[in-house]
Amino acid sequence: MPGGDYRGARTGDTSGVGIDGSNMVLTGHLGYYFAVDDIEAATAKIRSLAGEAEEKQTVLGIGWFTACKDSEGNAFRVFQADDEAA
Repeated sequence: MPGGDYRGARTGDTSGVGIDGSNMVLTGHLGYYFAVDDIEAATAKIRSLAGEAEEKQTVLGIGWFTACKDSEGNAFRVFQADDEAA
């Protein structure tokens, strides 16, 4: 990924992991992505539990993600695969 250090791996037929190493420069921590089936439902749940979720962003032809924080301020992202994302 240009300008970044993003790593991904498939851990099963329908599961995987994504780690954003470039996040270390900004926060001092790795950036973690959690796969969800429905990004709208996931962000609504995060907000209902006193967390924060930004508006979703597209990764063209791959899916959607959004930056979030839990109620303790820990940053993470949720990702929904969608090969028709535009």
